[in-house]
Amino acid sequence: MHVDFEQARVMAAAGYELRELVREGRRTSVYRARRLADQRSVVLKCLRSDHTGQREAARLRREFEILSRFDHDNVVRAYGLERIGSGLALVLEDFGGGTLRELVRGEAVDIGLFLRVALHLVDALAVVHANGVIHKDVKPDNVLLDPRDGRVALADFSVSSLVAEEAQGGGPAFLEGTLHYMSPEQTGRMNRTVDYRSDYYSLGVTFYHLLTGRLPFEGSDPMEIIHAHIARVPLAPNAVNPRVPAVLGRIVAKLMAKTAEGRSGRTSSAAGPSSRRPGRSPTSRSRRRTSRSTSTSPSASTAARRACAASSTPSSG
Repeated sequence: MHVDFEQARVMAAAGYELRELVREGRRTSVYRARRLADQRSVVLKCLRSDHTGQREAARLRREFEILSRFDHDNVVRAYGLERIGSGLALVLEDFGGGTLRELVRGEAVDIGLFLRVALHLVDALAVVHANGVIHKDVKPDNVLLDPRDGRVALADFSVSSLVAEEAQGGGPAFLEGTLHYMSPEQTGRMNRTVDYRSDYYSLGVTFYHLLTGRLPFEGSDPMEIIHAHIARVPLAPNAVNPRVPAVLGRIVAKLMAKTAEGRSGRTSSAAGPSSRRPGRSPTSRSRRRTSRSTSTSPSASTAARRACAASSTPSSG
C-alpha cells in the first residue's frame, strides 16, 4: 500500500524509516517500518489523525499494558509505546508473515496445515488465559503465520480485557469484537458475564472457517447472526468438507457449545506443559504471573490439543 511523504516525514522525525502501510482501520493505521536506532524491523500501530483523543489513547495504552504481560512466541510481542507526531504509536515486533485470513480465500486449508496452526493457537490461548486475559476477538485476521518457520502468533489485543474485571460486571454493555466470531454471551443478549471460555467459542468458529472455507453462520444482518450464535446449530464441518476427520468435527462442536459450561471443565491450571513451546523457558516475569493465575483449563481446549496432536501423528500401522 502507498505511504505518502508527510507520513514518512513524521515517522523519520521519530526515528523510523517507513516502509509500507499494512492496514488502515477505523481508529488506527498499521505500518511496517525500520527503527533507525538499531535497524530492527518493526510494526507501528498508530492512532489515525482523526482519532487522537484521550479515549483512543487510553485504548492503545491499555493494549500495550496487556501485551506486556506476555513473552511467548505464540503471542505477538510489544516493544514499547511512543509518541509519534501528534499521537501515540504501539511498537510491535515485525512478524514477517501474513494472517490466516490471507490463507482462507473461500477454500478450506490443508488438514496438515490446520493441525499445525491449531496446536499453536491452543497454546497461545493457554498463555493468554494463564495471565488473566480474555482476548475477545479471536479470528483469522488476528492470527499471524510465518511460512518460513511455521511460527503462529495471536495478535490485536485492542478489545481484550482482564478476567477479574469481567467478573465484576453484569455482562457486556456494548458489542466488542467481530460479530461472525462472537460467542453468545459476548453479544450481550444472554445476561451472562464474559470469561475466558468466550475465546474458545471464537476459536471454534475460526477452526470451522479454516476447515471448511466458510463461516458457520453467514449473512450481513447483525440480528440474524446474533440469533444464530445463540440458538442455531451449524452444519458439522466434516459434513461441509468430507476431508475433515470426524474427531475434529466433534471438537469444533464442543468449542462452539452455546453455553460457557458446555465448552469447559476444570483442571488444576491453564498453564500446563502445552502453554509453552518445547525447549523454550519462560521468563521470570511470565513464571511469576502464571503461578498467580487463577484461570482454569477448559476441557474443550485440552481435547482440541490432544485431538490435533493425535491427528497430526502418522499411524504406526
